[in-house]
Amino acid sequence: MIFRFIPWKTEVFYSTNRAYTILFNKFIDNYYNRYNKNRVKQLGCQRCCAEWLIRCAAIFRISGSSEFVSSKRQLLQLSEPFEIEEVDCSDSCISTPGLDHFQGVNTIKTLRLSYCSWMNDDSLYKVAFHLKDCLNAIEIVDCGCISGAGLLYLQNMTKLRNIMIRDLPMVTPGERIIVIDTLKTKLDKTCKITYPLERWLHSSEVC
Repeated sequence: MIFRFIPWKTEVFYSTNRAYTILFNKFIDNYYNRYNKNRVKQLGCQRCCAEWLIRCAAIFRISGSSEFVSSKRQLLQLSEPFEIEEVDCSDSCISTPGLDHFQGVNTIKTLRLSYCSWMNDDSLYKVAFHLKDCLNAIEIVDCGCISGAGLLYLQNMTKLRNIMIRDLPMVTPGERIIVIDTLKTKLDKTCKITYPLERWLHSSEVC
């Protein structure tokens, strides 16, 4: 009699867990990554982008400085005008809706996306759309929701000169080859593309 209820309890557990996950994702999108057009008009795209990055636990460096801004206190000390030149989103809660903050910020040269759990293929589309005319280097490491289809958006970023990709579990060995070949064809010949085989793959799996 006890075992009759185990599947039902298991189903309820996973259903409840999924509901909480959806709610949490909505909170991440609607609070931390909400894009406010009126605030951008009031404060400017550079300041609003900086506020969003700090809110999501990302860090950035402005032009003319070697230090990264990582706190609200440091952000408040920045004098206008400033230009964001390098962004490190490692271990942050950056997600797709928030990437509209990159609109108009055409000064970003380097972008790091490492261990970004909320980044997906749609996110890379927005990155490519907003930063295609300025980004020189991008690093994408251990982002579990990015597939080979998302990586293909990088071919539209004609200013790229350095691409580092590693540890993306959703990208198959076959997709990896397609991505590398496409980027080498579409991007400038001077663009350095680094995309090593995953550690768990045997070299014989790749032709």
